Formats: sequence, C-alpha cells, structure tokens
Amino acid sequence: MARDIMGENDCNRGENKGGTQMNLEFANRLIALRKGCGLSQEELAQRIGVSRQAVSKWERGVSQS
Repeated sequence: MARDIMGENDCNRGENKGGTQMNLEFANRLIALRKGCGLSQEELAQRIGVSRQAVSKWERGVSQS
C-alpha cells in the first residue's frame, strides 16, 4: 500500500539511515501525506485497519516496526 501512495522512489529513500532518524523521517512523511489527503488520524486508521493510537504513535515516531 505504501508504494501506491508514495511511489517507488519514496519507498527506497533512507534505507541505510539509523533507526531514530528514519522513524522521524517516516513520521513527518506520514503526517504530510495524511493531512495532504485531508484525513484525520481516525479516518486513516479505519482505512488501513489499525487503531487511531497506532497512527498517533507512528506520527510521533515512537512505534517500533
């Protein structure tokens, strides 16, 4: 699904970076994409089948992969 939303190049970017930097990069990208689509955390969570709390953790960069 991520490849459908972000494209091939975005999915390959940052593969060799450390975990914290990569988590923050992912968090910022997720926030931008979600807001750009006009979705709340709740709406995104429902669409992808996870809890709103999971989306919140991802956006704060505190969730493990």
